[in-house]
Amino acid sequence: MIIYRIRNTENGKLYIGSTQDAKIRKREHFNRLKRGKHPNIYLQRAWNKFGEDAFVFETIEKVHQLSDLLEREQWYLDNVIRWRVDYNIARHAGAPMRGTSASKETRELMSQVRLGKRCGEKNGMSNMTNEEVLEMIRLYIHNNYTQESLSKKYGISFGSVSRIFRGERWAYIFDLLTSDETDKLKTRLMKNKMPKEEVQKMAYMREIDGHTYVEISRVFGVSPSGASNLIKRFQKGELCDQ
Repeated sequence: MIIYRIRNTENGKLYIGSTQDAKIRKREHFNRLKRGKHPNIYLQRAWNKFGEDAFVFETIEKVHQLSDLLEREQWYLDNVIRWRVDYNIARHAGAPMRGTSASKETRELMSQVRLGKRCGEKNGMSNMTNEEVLEMIRLYIHNNYTQESLSKKYGISFGSVSRIFRGERWAYIFDLLTSDETDKLKTRLMKNKMPKEEVQKMAYMREIDGHTYVEISRVFGVSPSGASNLIKRFQKGELCDQ
């Protein structure tokens, strides 16, 4: 088990990850990059620009206990990776899409929440303010409202509510939740239905980062067998959009 880096020898930029099998992980990364199918768009673009000869796969630390693997990867993400410079997207080991930074436009929109400004025109739901969207999410978390009951309360379609909770609309609002609220929201959403986007993240962890089903189950709050089943169904294209 190792912590590894993919280093661009032309400019020194890095991608850092962890794996239980270095040979398999290197092959997976490089094969996807050669096919132009790597899920990390920044790494793929750099590969396309500089070419295969510019990239090397290197071990930076050997890890002897599986239980320490993600912890050590997290240390490198916190202390080595230069965010918005290097190639890593996720700030949290074992959670590929968690913690990505908001854009300047998003931060400006977030600052308008307390003003109650209506910024939904771009989303096709201009009848709601940012403040109302935040209130709606918190009603779902704390007051046991269903998405259906929220659609009736706020006078928008069920599909619109569903898109909000899938992060397709007003995604920046979720950054205003406390960590406890975020955890409660994830738990409730997973109890009700696993969104396709979440299953895609699980598949990413399995296929690209090589995590076991047990590790994935701990991140997403499902059983190892449940994680395995969802990933296999996703790979076969059996999951429809939630």
